[in-house]
Amino acid sequence: MDMMKLVLVDLDGCLSSSNWRDHLVEGPKKQYPEYYKGIPFDNIIPKIKALIEEHVAQGCRVVYITAREEDLVETRRKSDGTEEKVTLPVRKWTEDWLSKHNAPGWGSGALLFMRRAKD
Repeated sequence: MDMMKLVLVDLDGCLSSSNWRDHLVEGPKKQYPEYYKGIPFDNIIPKIKALIEEHVAQGCRVVYITAREEDLVETRRKSDGTEEKVTLPVRKWTEDWLSKHNAPGWGSGALLFMRRAKD
């Protein structure tokens, strides 16, 4: 029986250069909405991308994993003083980022696993 070969890839700080926004989630006052809004501006780390491409060339299927939530609800204060809840499309931002950077395997069988909202 043949076993499927997988390569597991974490995103933040591994494939994506997210370190420029890490200060937003360090310490007691975490700013996850602002942290996630930075996803589109991350660069890809070329050495890691090349390593994943080598695994894909050897027949591995890519599984992207992340501790990011699928979607995040942000509470915003409106100009009249009331609050509104806005859902941030974190999964879409992540999928768009993978497409923008031609992440290995993305669009050809790679999987993406994220945390459920409020997990």
